[in-house]
Amino acid sequence: MREWEMTLRRDLEFFTVQKERDHLLKEKLSVLHNMMIKDRVISLGILASGLGHHVRNSLVAVKTYLDLAPSKLKDEVLDMEELRNPNYWLDFYNHVQSQVRRITDLLRNLGLISEYPPIQFSDELVIQDILQTVLEKLGILLGIKFSENPRG
Repeated sequence: MREWEMTLRRDLEFFTVQKERDHLLKEKLSVLHNMMIKDRVISLGILASGLGHHVRNSLVAVKTYLDLAPSKLKDEVLDMEELRNPNYWLDFYNHVQSQVRRITDLLRNLGLISEYPPIQFSDELVIQDILQTVLEKLGILLGIKFSENPRG
């Protein structure tokens, strides 16, 4: 009978340790997953910032050309009324200007994303507390009292 009791206690201890180990592994995987997500978000922010910078530089040339177009048209001594359809060119010019403003606003918002503080995850584990809990459960199962402070 004593042999059965010892076998059952060891099996129960083994089961408890395995269960705690599985729980700790799940926690570890969760922390690693959160770190991977954080790393991806940071990388995307850096990529977006760099891409926005290069697109904005190219957009400056287009905007400068558009801003200079009306004055260059006046230098050519060409009256807008002499064009076949002056409203088309005015509408086209205004539409392109509004699209340039829209792209500039999108790039500004893209740049703001990379300036946000990094995501902070609140998952923190205190290994000492976890081990203390495991030892207490094992102690109850085995009828052993573990000291509160093993160092002292």
